[in-house]
Amino acid sequence: MVKKTKKSARAEREKKRNKREREQRLRSHYAQFSSAHKDPVVISIKAAVEHFKSFMTDEQWTRRKSGVDRYFSNMTKTIVETRTKDTGQYNNRMAYYAKWVDWYLYLAEASSVSGHSLDEAQWSRVKPFFQKIGSSIELLKSVAGADQRIVSMLHGKDNNADSVLFELIVAIAYAERGWQVEFIPEIKGGPKTPDFKAVRGADTVFVECKRLQKVTDYVKHGYFNGKNYQS
Repeated sequence: MVKKTKKSARAEREKKRNKREREQRLRSHYAQFSSAHKDPVVISIKAAVEHFKSFMTDEQWTRRKSGVDRYFSNMTKTIVETRTKDTGQYNNRMAYYAKWVDWYLYLAEASSVSGHSLDEAQWSRVKPFFQKIGSSIELLKSVAGADQRIVSMLHGKDNNADSVLFELIVAIAYAERGWQVEFIPEIKGGPKTPDFKAVRGADTVFVECKRLQKVTDYVKHGYFNGKNYQS
């Protein structure tokens, strides 16, 4: 029988302790992952995703997701093959600019399925919108014209997801306070109209939603890229 030295015994105890700690972390991870679908936030986000997806076919959504996957796959390939590895180069933007709503739904679906988002920097900005819309689906369904706004966001030529999501949130806020809300259809080439009308008792208000730009003109036109900067 080989007699264990104090050093080997200590090493064996350390090895067993590390193994127990790894197993405990793994159990905690799986417990957290399995309970994610019970999280009210995840439930709300998933409800919003499913509501938006109900306005398109499965084939349409699969094609849109593939577009996002393809964009980042090509971008990764470009970065690997470029000497500078500069992700800020043209066409190497760390977001899917082609259709913002596809990018947002992509992130939201990933979050609702896995319990975490793929890109927290991108996702954190729109997460509250999906969470609120998802927790207020039935209220949103009571808003006249909301479906048409969503259809326009998903299938229209305007890349205006941020504006429409904001309008939906504001409409929900009015509906929560007892107002009967009705979106006013937009007329292309016609006069400017408010976003929606809200009625409560004898009161009627017309609401035009205004929000700060997601991308400022300074960034859009490259005032901070070294070309247009003057001291």
